[in-house]
Amino acid sequence: MWSRVVILLVCLVSLNGCATSAFQQAWVAPDAQAHPLGKTVAFAMLASEADRRRAEDLFAQVLAPAMDVTAAYGVVGEAPPDRDALAKARAKARELGYGSALVLRPVSSRDEVIYRPGPGYMFAPGWGYYGRHGFIGHPFMMDPGYYQKVRVVVVELSLYALAGDHLLWSTNAEVVDSAELEGVVRRLADGMIKDLLAKGLLP
Repeated sequence: MWSRVVILLVCLVSLNGCATSAFQQAWVAPDAQAHPLGKTVAFAMLASEADRRRAEDLFAQVLAPAMDVTAAYGVVGEAPPDRDALAKARAKARELGYGSALVLRPVSSRDEVIYRPGPGYMFAPGWGYYGRHGFIGHPFMMDPGYYQKVRVVVVELSLYALAGDHLLWSTNAEVVDSAELEGVVRRLADGMIKDLLAKGLLP
């Protein structure tokens, strides 16, 4: 259903630049600061194995300045197909010395029609043409734009302390399905770092 993830964050990313955190509806456990993250393993629950591995590598790369993150495919091998398998994979990561797990999981999708405005064009003074009523100037013209059908996907991003399999932080984000996997992951990871810092989960 969802072979590639996207990167236009539609809902939970601040559009006015005034918020201190990128995710506006993130949940954090009351005792989250009492659980050290240690080394983190990143799981991307995507249908395509190539996308899954690329996404996990990107999370490790983007989060590296703030967290010690490793791609799950190098730790547990094949992608866990469901929640039970994911729980077993997290347990295996704990046995290997990892302290936390980051999980990206698509939870739902829907089709929407969106309007994409066209670019505006400015012309030099006097630009125009002669019509029946004399000279008609056009200092500004606007492309009318177009409507496009897109797939909107809700993704869940969660951070677990592997000791006790304790959920520390979680958020949902709406993204527009596309082939821009790298952009999606980079924005999600960047938003995650900002939110974890704002909530005191990172030093």
